[in-house]
Amino acid sequence: KKKVELTASKTEFDIDLKEQKSVDLDAYLKLANADNATTLASVACTSSSTDIATVADRKVSFAKTGTVYVKAALNDQVVTFTFHVVDNSSEANQGNS
Repeated sequence: KKKVELTASKTEFDIDLKEQKSVDLDAYLKLANADNATTLASVACTSSSTDIATVADRKVSFAKTGTVYVKAALNDQVVTFTFHVVDNSSEANQGNS
């Protein structure tokens, strides 16, 4: 029996809080060799900095700027997503002062 493989089509993201408050990892996670019992719902996600981003049901919500790593784990397979979170609305205001 082939081992289930967890991969992602994209693992690095630049997030602008002004335009985007969350990312659904289901859009990027891929399962290979999965049987009916193994779905994306089986993937456990954790955030390296919950003050920057929280994860619920593979949906990442961003609270403030910074770099945060979100791990998606299935059995012994781990995919790490990197999110560089910026807020361009505040930078634009600073430029005018």
